[in-house]
Amino acid sequence: MARAARIYDFTLTAGGTFTLLVEGSYYRLLASTGAIEVRREDGSVVGPIQAGQGEQNQEFKRLTLVDKSGSNNIGTIVVADNTFVDTRTTGEVSVIDGGKARSLAGNAFSGYAGSNILAANNSHTQLWNPTTTKNIILEQLIVTVSGISGVFLRASTVACTTLGSNAENKKLGGAATVMQLRNQQNATPLGVGNLAALTISANTPFLYSPKEPIVIPPNSGLIVLASTQAVGIDSVFEYFEESV
Repeated sequence: MARAARIYDFTLTAGGTFTLLVEGSYYRLLASTGAIEVRREDGSVVGPIQAGQGEQNQEFKRLTLVDKSGSNNIGTIVVADNTFVDTRTTGEVSVIDGGKARSLAGNAFSGYAGSNILAANNSHTQLWNPTTTKNIILEQLIVTVSGISGVFLRASTVACTTLGSNAENKKLGGAATVMQLRNQQNATPLGVGNLAALTISANTPFLYSPKEPIVIPPNSGLIVLASTQAVGIDSVFEYFEESV
């Protein structure tokens, strides 16, 4: 007799565990905010795995889920037996659910940095990662300039001089982040390379959503600068954090 398929939600603290007392021979991770490890009662260990991955043809009576992301981890897992059929396409759905889960887990953030007009100087904003243990995963950037200007996105291993604030948690009232929003006016452009070159009309917000997110590793920053001097710049950074 086939065992019913059941879907379970789980919440893991950083490095934490969650045990399901459930019989089956098939499981698949439907969504999660980070990687997990799955342990069966016979001592078998699978992982780290991501959404869409799992096992079949393996009898078990207990599954233990272990966080491997190093952050709060919220997700959903389906448990069934080998008679269970799943032809559902989950790619886009997993992305949407994953974003919501990251916000619910308090791992998603947003913040603003601005740099005013100064004659004979380029204006810079920066999202700076001062940690040694976290990566910033930048998903989206909104840029506004006070005059028509090219805008460059550049890598930097030096923090801009002025700390404006830290980013805010997208879960209102959630834990603060140490990631910093900085700015600087300088007679020459700062940073190296050009990840992107944008031409932006004056006082018109420009949304930049890269196809793949930009990763800012520890002790590094992303600089957004106006290539025209004496032009102010404002930037809104949307990102989430993951352990290195």
